Amino acid sequence: QTFRLVGKTADAISAISADHYQAELGCFAEPLRDHLKMVHAVKVALMKRNNRRITYSTCLNALDSKKATLHKYRITPGQEGKAYGVESSMTRAEASVLAARANYEEVSARVLREVDRFRKENAVAMYATMVDFARMQKEHADRMAEAWGALLPEVESVDVAKFNGSSFARTAGELKEGFNKSVGTVGGGGGGGQNNNM
Repeated sequence: QTFRLVGKTADAISAISADHYQAELGCFAEPLRDHLKMVHAVKVALMKRNNRRITYSTCLNALDSKKATLHKYRITPGQEGKAYGVESSMTRAEASVLAARANYEEVSARVLREVDRFRKENAVAMYATMVDFARMQKEHADRMAEAWGALLPEVESVDVAKFNGSSFARTAGELKEGFNKSVGTVGGGGGGGQNNNM
């Protein structure tokens, strides 16, 4: 009967643990999906910012190259006509640099705002998730303690005297008696050995 009671409680504990596992999955699954979406959005924003930076750097390099070419034509006799064409091209390059820099600064500012928002929202979300997790653990521990606590009075109320004539009780008694005999034999043998040595 005692084993049946313990087994019944163990089944109930198993069911409680299974429910708790499913609840844990539900607690973390949705916040994790939202977190991954936010991380992806930040990655996309950083990628766009990097692309604008590359465009800006490319425009700067092109402008520097045109400046070097213009300087070369100006110091070279007979190249005045080419210098005029480079000056016109350099003006367009300077306009491209200004546009690229403005675009890069705009995207950078937006990315910084997104990253700051991500940090704040992520901190709030993680706090709420951890609070829910701690609450679930407490509720699970309370249910487990309640199940084991309900078992104890039932086990203690079992009348042990009813099992004195059972095969289980007889087997346990025989095992105990056999153990006592083996201990006595070992003790007696040891004493005889000591007398012979003397």
